[in-house]
Amino acid sequence: MFKIETERLLLRPLTQNDWEDTFEHRADIENSQYIFDMTEEEIRKVFDERIQPWSQEENKWLSLGVELKENKKLIGEVGFRYLDKKNALGEFGYRFNRNFHRKGYATEASVALVDKIFKELKIHKLVAICDAENIPSYKIMEKLGMKKEAHYKEHSWRRGKWCDEFLYSLINNDHQDFNISNK
Repeated sequence: MFKIETERLLLRPLTQNDWEDTFEHRADIENSQYIFDMTEEEIRKVFDERIQPWSQEENKWLSLGVELKENKKLIGEVGFRYLDKKNALGEFGYRFNRNFHRKGYATEASVALVDKIFKELKIHKLVAICDAENIPSYKIMEKLGMKKEAHYKEHSWRRGKWCDEFLYSLINNDHQDFNISNK
């Protein structure tokens, strides 16, 4: 069900063969500066959970590897989970190998996933959360037409300090009226 092709990318379920590429971008301390630090054991546990077939249960992630079509290199992940299935509320996120930042891949993959979420899963509202200092991340959210809905002060403990987070959201009707090519 969830295999998405874009001009340059293939979004597909993660497999056991993706471990090395996944570990490469998840273990990179600079790449993870706005996300929780994880040991190799913790990364492996998350990876093993994410390669399982998606159950569509609340708070269980659908994780898709983002593969470059030109060379089949896994350059990151995008994901979705239901936060409240009854009320059609979901969350999506992304994480990319920093060697592939600033090339439009995260935006391209996010646009494709968000379109599929709204069209096929009939989500009413989609949210995404990022560290308030992670400007590239919330710029992607803004390119998708998402609006900043909340600024959580000292919301999570990372890098030895309390960090602020932003919550962005997009309502299905607003998504239908939005054209990313205008941005």
